[in-house]
Amino acid sequence: MLQPKHPRHPLLLAFVVIFIAAAAGFSIGKIRNLTAPGRLEVVPIWNLTQDDQDTENSEVSPAQVEQYLKVYLAMQNNRAMTVEQAAAAQHLTVDQFRDIEARIERDGVLRERVRRELLKTAQEKSNALKLKPQSAPSPAKP
Repeated sequence: MLQPKHPRHPLLLAFVVIFIAAAAGFSIGKIRNLTAPGRLEVVPIWNLTQDDQDTENSEVSPAQVEQYLKVYLAMQNNRAMTVEQAAAAQHLTVDQFRDIEARIERDGVLRERVRRELLKTAQEKSNALKLKPQSAPSPAKP
């Protein structure tokens, strides 16, 4: 006689189905949590070209480099001068000056060129001060 085919372990099958459903629900909840506002932003493909625009904005023009150098040179020449005063003399706000400074700092080659220029000027000023005759106190006579 043929016996009807019944699943031998219906509880095991039910347990596996429930486990898979729970895992899927947990995964969906986790994905929604990751994409919640403030967690992870999905960047549309049309925004990928923004990087090209950022690199164009990060370049510093020769005129901006000159303005930047003139601000620092003015402050080297007059130690009492503030950044606001030196930047204003170059028709810059402090925010514009700091923006130029940040872009120069990101460009390694340009940063080193600017540092060398400022160091050269500071050394020239230092050497000029050393060459000036200064009145030395007369030696004390016993």
